[in-house]
Amino acid sequence: MRNLIRPDLGKVVKYCNKETLNYLLHGSFKIGTLEEYRTSEMEAARMSDRQEGIANVLIGQGSGRIERLELPNGGVIEDCTFENCGAGVYLTTHYNEYIFCCTIGEYRKSHHEVMLTGSNTEYEGNKDLEYFVELDLSAFLKALKTWAEKTKGVLKNGSSEAYLYSRPVTYNDRTVEMSTEWAQATSVEERNSLALTRAVFSKPGFFAPEQEYRINLRISGGYNGAPFGASALFPKSHKLKMAIKRYGRFGGSIKIPRKQFIRQ
Repeated sequence: MRNLIRPDLGKVVKYCNKETLNYLLHGSFKIGTLEEYRTSEMEAARMSDRQEGIANVLIGQGSGRIERLELPNGGVIEDCTFENCGAGVYLTTHYNEYIFCCTIGEYRKSHHEVMLTGSNTEYEGNKDLEYFVELDLSAFLKALKTWAEKTKGVLKNGSSEAYLYSRPVTYNDRTVEMSTEWAQATSVEERNSLALTRAVFSKPGFFAPEQEYRINLRISGGYNGAPFGASALFPKSHKLKMAIKRYGRFGGSIKIPRKQFIRQ
């Protein structure tokens, strides 16, 4: 995953309730964790993604031979042959990352209706998401990175730089399928990177109406995610507030925020 902020990334939308809108308009955002989302969604009554942050690597489905394959836990598979095998080697890994979820593109009332009601799709919607803010994505990414690097105590493990990885979510299976030849030609780190990308930036197809865009913030170095059990982050700054271009309520007027400075 690349640490990249371009000046032409356009807009994203964050849907929210009225209470959250008030925080956002004051430049205060929540960066949750995959573990938190997975736990809360397992407890939720409505449609949920109970495999959030979990990815699989399937090696050797069908037929093949593994002479030597190193595993993420330090184990090794050696001298193993598959013939007409439906499963092969199935590696499951749980990841935890700091994530900000939003919707790609400018605000559209038609999409807001989908988020609220499902609008004749299989997606259930969430009636609490009456409000929205539209963000300049490049400005938001820069502000988030600055906050992480300038706020005392945010960076961990001696890191001097915050890393941001962002992209649209793809709606497909979180399983990476590899032939035995491909698996043996890649390192544990390379396979882990493929699985991590799938865990963070993939969701099941019935979530596709969300048109989600995700931002992955790493504060412990480019290759270290959030520790399990970590609490959410709550960045707040004037630059984050300045990234808000429009806001409003479904069916109501769209407003331009005032740009007064806020107290940190």
